[in-house]
Amino acid sequence: MTQKVLTELEERSPRYLLWTNRIFPEYKAPVFGKDFNVELGNYLKQRYHRLGLLPPHEGGYGNWQVAVWEHNYT
Repeated sequence: MTQKVLTELEERSPRYLLWTNRIFPEYKAPVFGKDFNVELGNYLKQRYHRLGLLPPHEGGYGNWQVAVWEHNYT
């Protein structure tokens, strides 16, 4: 599945991504790009840079935020 996502990203090359800092304790590997999907996280960090954060979410999932990342076009 990771390779399929990487292939789609290469083909479509979206300008922006939304990346949340929400943790996933239900999977026993809470942090995306660190505890799970490391390959995909590294791919995104190499090709995108963080522009900033959207306003914090104050809903029922605890305090989490979403960052906007932009593609590093050459």
